[in-house]
Amino acid sequence: MLVNRRSFSAMLAGAVAMPRLAFAQAKNNCAFYSSVGGQLTHYEVDFGAATLAKRAAVTLPGGIQYAWPHPSRRSLYVATSSGGVGIAPVPGYPPNQHYLAAFRVTPLGELSLHGDLIKLRQRPVHVSVDSAGEHVLVAYNFPSNVSVHKIKGDGSIGDEAKQADEIEKGIYFHQIRATPADKTVLIVARGNNPQGSSPEDPGSLHVYDFKNGVLSHRRKIAPNGGYGFGGRHLDIHPSQPWVYWLGPLRIVAARDDQHRLVGGSCPDLMEVDAGFQLV
Repeated sequence: MLVNRRSFSAMLAGAVAMPRLAFAQAKNNCAFYSSVGGQLTHYEVDFGAATLAKRAAVTLPGGIQYAWPHPSRRSLYVATSSGGVGIAPVPGYPPNQHYLAAFRVTPLGELSLHGDLIKLRQRPVHVSVDSAGEHVLVAYNFPSNVSVHKIKGDGSIGDEAKQADEIEKGIYFHQIRATPADKTVLIVARGNNPQGSSPEDPGSLHVYDFKNGVLSHRRKIAPNGGYGFGGRHLDIHPSQPWVYWLGPLRIVAARDDQHRLVGGSCPDLMEVDAGFQLV
């Protein structure tokens, strides 16, 4: 079986994001999720034997782009797409269809669709949930855009929060994350590497104030005009005021001369959230 970058990313997200669900809900049980195309498969992990046992699979209406668990670990949110601008249609699906789905997660990791599929207006590339578990955040790459969807008390997806008509955006949004206090949202704009006669499109990191699901742009971070700053993803330390930023052109905030990701504090940081700082 051939596994492309997006399939591998979904597998990795399942491996990394969901083990905490198991320890929160069922002792000695761990759920692992992988996706290939539009199929999301649940495996049970046996740590002692270092094996995976396939349990069940659910099929969604398009290729799975990204998935993110609710902080309670009782819901999982999945974004799908069957193609879009510049993207070949996914075989077996109507073209240019994009959805956001909520799944209930049992203590054993079993998945069941929870509520209606929410139709999205364009191809999503990343989805996450704020720390309070009140909003699903969705990033779109071409053109760059964002949507914020309220989460109902039962974990299903509610109304979309209306944003300002024109908020500042970067080139090729690639990831969206809320900071721990949910007062700020960070969006990585990847830009584009130079190809042939096409010059590099600069990357950037965008900082937005976040209140009741609404974003308002605070700052754009783009050293050297964003050239050589082609970020892909960032992650936030769970207990320290540190952000780790990773890109193919450069690693910022924590790197050594060999471009390996390393730890360390960042003293001259701009405060963007209560108890949280950013390079």
